[in-house]
Amino acid sequence: MSASNSVVDQIIDAIDIADLISDRVKLKRSSRGYVGLCPFHDERTPSFHVYIDTQSYYCFGCHEAGNIFTFLMKTEGIGFREALEILASRAGITLQEHERNSGEKSYHEILDMAMKFYAENLSGVNGSAARAYLERRKLDAIDIERFSLGYSLNSWDSLVKYLQKSGVSDKQMLALGLALHGNH
Repeated sequence: MSASNSVVDQIIDAIDIADLISDRVKLKRSSRGYVGLCPFHDERTPSFHVYIDTQSYYCFGCHEAGNIFTFLMKTEGIGFREALEILASRAGITLQEHERNSGEKSYHEILDMAMKFYAENLSGVNGSAARAYLERRKLDAIDIERFSLGYSLNSWDSLVKYLQKSGVSDKQMLALGLALHGNH
């Protein structure tokens, strides 16, 4: 089940990303937003930035990036639907079971498409070095499938182009943290 863009947009508009992240990370004001120690890796010097204008975050140390949904999913280890329910509750928005725009792919479908894209990259011609690396790490095909491992091409926009060709809107990619403003 997924929510329509309008409900996701309402939630994003209703929740300030800095407020959400400050529940877990001590943030200090900076020129474009806030900065703090990254919750995704150990560090002594803050490299985790929260941008108010785009309602997004980015860590210059480990390169984690996203929005309120991806932050909650990654820090809590939950799926999109659970994050949606938690954030809707926090925003005071009631979710309907049938919330989905006809003709649009669900967020679950889009994330599945991204996962398959990276898996195909790993199994393709360009993934040979990555496969060799995984073999050196003693990971076999069963492990690769079990953990849904994939490979990102040396192209900053390959996933965006792939998803756009598949009918995924920029707005959906941004909401899922699969693209950042200015990267599509």
